[in-house]
Amino acid sequence: MKIGLILPALILFFILSSPLLAAPPPSDEFTNQVLDLIKEKQYGEALNICDEALQEDYEDVAAYCLRAQVLKKMGELNRALEDCNSAIEIDDHCLVAYHTRGEIYHDLKDYDSAIADYTKAIEIDPEWSPPYVGRGTVHFKKGELDLAIHDYDKSIAIDPSYTPAKISRLFALLVKQIWWILGTIIFLIILIRTMSGRKA
Repeated sequence: MKIGLILPALILFFILSSPLLAAPPPSDEFTNQVLDLIKEKQYGEALNICDEALQEDYEDVAAYCLRAQVLKKMGELNRALEDCNSAIEIDDHCLVAYHTRGEIYHDLKDYDSAIADYTKAIEIDPEWSPPYVGRGTVHFKKGELDLAIHDYDKSIAIDPSYTPAKISRLFALLVKQIWWILGTIIFLIILIRTMSGRKA
């Protein structure tokens, strides 16, 4: 019965910990417009708006960050990475750029780089919840369950209403419990076989 719950729990975990849900809150009309288009999956129009903004001001950090999010959704991960790099070159304390680049490295399965960028985002603003979930998810995928749970706990402590953190934590605890049960079963099997061998 427990095994039958794992697949739906896994699906729910990855839906709720998706980068879109972790996107920073809109800060102005331009940001609002682009994020709304991303939610509506109108990536071409969102991309055009970002391009126009960068033509007017090639040092517009927000436009680079937003375009990186659009390109990421389009599967253009290398181009998205370049935009994050450009934003960081202009402002090396750009919280959103590090967070978005962490998401991209995550998708590229460069987990060490993802952890480094999420950690940098946390250093810039320790009171922003999403980077803890992002870093926790990377730890989870690396099998580092205790580190993952620790990050989820930090996220929940900052924002108790942040659903992705709560769901991610529950799932990590479930997996940790399953691993403990399997480990115990394997240990008992080995112990029983060893004792049986001695009696024989």
